[in-house]
Amino acid sequence: MNKFIILKYMEKLTKEDISKYAISQGISLKNNELDLIYAYIKKYSKRILDNPLDVIDEIKDDLSTAVYNKLLELYDKYKDKIS
Repeated sequence: MNKFIILKYMEKLTKEDISKYAISQGISLKNNELDLIYAYIKKYSKRILDNPLDVIDEIKDDLSTAVYNKLLELYDKYKDKIS
């Protein structure tokens, strides 16, 4: 998928969008985790697309183990669609 299209989509994401997606994937986000993920998407969207694992590892200590592991699982599932 085109990175430009993904970046445009990321610009429009809301916290509610992230929360709904997390729930649909079986992820229970605490408010601080939702705030952190939202802030990173808004501030570092290009970095996330270029080096998603680096960003996930950067916020690892602020996420529960379950959320961190699910992010890695989702990365594995969608990594081919980003490039």
